[in-house]
Parts: sequence; C-alpha cells; structure tokens
Amino acid sequence: MKKLVFLRENPNASGGAELYLEWLKASFENSKIPSQIRGFSGSKKLASWIKALLFNKEARAKKAPDELYFSLARIDSSDIYRTDDGVHRVYRKSKKFWWLNPINFVHPYLEKKCFENAKCIIAISQMVKKQIIECYSVPESKIEVLYNGVEFPKKIDKKSAKKQLCARLGLNENEPLVLFVGSGFKRKGVKELLLALSEQKSAYNAIFVGKDKQLERYKNLAKSLGVKAHFLGASDGASEYFEACDILALLSV
Repeated sequence: MKKLVFLRENPNASGGAELYLEWLKASFENSKIPSQIRGFSGSKKLASWIKALLFNKEARAKKAPDELYFSLARIDSSDIYRTDDGVHRVYRKSKKFWWLNPINFVHPYLEKKCFENAKCIIAISQMVKKQIIECYSVPESKIEVLYNGVEFPKKIDKKSAKKQLCARLGLNENEPLVLFVGSGFKRKGVKELLLALSEQKSAYNAIFVGKDKQLERYKNLAKSLGVKAHFLGASDGASEYFEACDILALLSV
C-alpha cells in the first residue's frame, strides 16, 4: 500500500488551504490510513520564488517509490494536485508590471509541470477548471471539481452569537451583518463587494475576515465610499462569524 504524503510549502500558515489540509489529514487518521505532511525545510526568509523552486526540488528528491504525493503546492512530482492557489498564469494578468517579480515566471513554470505530471487534478471551482483547460490544454477528464467542505456546528445559536460578536466589535446588533471570508481580496472580489455595499441605503455593518497585502488600500476605498466595513485580519477559525452573520457574501465561483 502506498504511503500518503501531503505537501504544502508552509503547512502552518493561516489560510483556507492549510485548514483544508488539517481536516483532510484528520479524516485519514480517523480512517486508520497513515499519512504525513511535508513542508519546506529551508529558511522562511528566502524570496518566495526561490522557496518555490527549492521546495519543488526538495519534494522530488525525498519522494520514495512507495509514496503517493497529494500536493497543495505547485510541484512537478505530484500524483494528485489540488489547486488551492488558483492558476497563476491567469492571476499575473491582473498585475501591471508582473514581469518585475520572478515569482510570476516561476509559478507558471511549476504549475505547467504539475498539470502535466499529476495523474489527477482537483479544482476547487468550475472557474479554476476552465482556466486550467484554457491555459494549459489539460484534458477535461483529468480534472475533478470538488468544492470546499463545510464543517457544520452541532448547535447554532445565531441570536447569542451575533450579540456577542457585535458587543466585541462595538457594532449595533440590530443592523444586518454582512460577512466576507477569504484572503487575496482582488481575486475574490472585495472591491466589487465594497462598490455594491456603497449603493445600499439601509443601515448595515460589513466585516471582512482574511488577509491581503493591500489591506490599507481596501480600508481607504471603503472609507471613501462611505461603507461601514470592519477588516478583522486572518483568523484560525471563522465559525463564530458564520454563525453570527445575516448575509454571507461569496463572490468566487
């Protein structure tokens, strides 16, 4: 029987991919199927494009004949690859001066090799599946779309959850609470959400859970639009926000 190895450059980071990886490993452990997680063993201070290349090389060198690689990172030795980070070749088109950053050459190179060599590709949305096919001519039969799962709480007390959250954030609990969860705001439509909220006439509060390198830019945009937005940063668990919200904004497809 093959040994199952999960790969992620930084499995301890805070994000949806890392949370998915944690759930996935726990599920296999509950089923008595042994598995392990491997991350990059080198310095975290290296440039992102160097880490990507070194992790790819490291993963290939360490792979034993009896191991099955389930990767959440762009590596050329994946058996199964899950596209948590989308298609970088599409993402870089949104950057004006993308050629100035080496990562915008390294990631497309690695993902091309990854798509070619993986026996199965798991896309997290129909949009990502379409992008893979259009950018790299990958056979549709090689790609499966599996949406992110949802862990439902055993008990939900919405009224109490909203009251506690609003008290903590200093918000009016009688106003509708709009929730957005996700990191990488441009790709996930935060600008479009802020524009839509700016047209609302009734009172509301919007909270954004997630991280983005341009966070201040989005805060300034919300302020200029008059949107009552509260940016809370990354969170290890978003269940309390889901339980408390009145409206969930999910712009990715």
